[in-house]
Amino acid sequence: GQYQEAINTLEQASILKPAVATYMELGTDLAQVGKTPEATAACDKIPTVDPTAKNTQAACYKNVGIVLMNKGKEPAAVAPLQKATLLNPKDVLAWKLLGDSLSSTITSESQDGKIALVIPPGTLEAYQRCLELEPNGPYAGEAKSALDGFAQLAKSPTERKEKN
Repeated sequence: GQYQEAINTLEQASILKPAVATYMELGTDLAQVGKTPEATAACDKIPTVDPTAKNTQAACYKNVGIVLMNKGKEPAAVAPLQKATLLNPKDVLAWKLLGDSLSSTITSESQDGKIALVIPPGTLEAYQRCLELEPNGPYAGEAKSALDGFAQLAKSPTERKEKN
């Protein structure tokens, strides 16, 4: 819970002796105190210490995304989770969380007196990827429910007339 103190110590440690684990912890702690750009920048530095630490860098971005989602900042979690899935395309949880964070950015628009939902690009694909990787895994039920919900929206239009 002493995130600011930990950040100060980790920043000093990264100057004296840069290490993958230091940047990973720094990224997570910076996200805890709401410094999202700095958190992802810490994850960005991992390959400067170990160019082969792609999965650790992906885990760093995923941790930042998890912290943001736990704090109710799902839209801010989209970018780090996208980076996590690019670096580690087999991370089922990262794909599921990406679907969840993208779902939080669904908007609506008015067309001809009706309301239509605007689903962000990549939302359905994130849930589909989660199911492809682990069709019976721990997140499969939630991913399938989300996809079924979107399918129902597509079948039976959720459009309704606007109130005047």
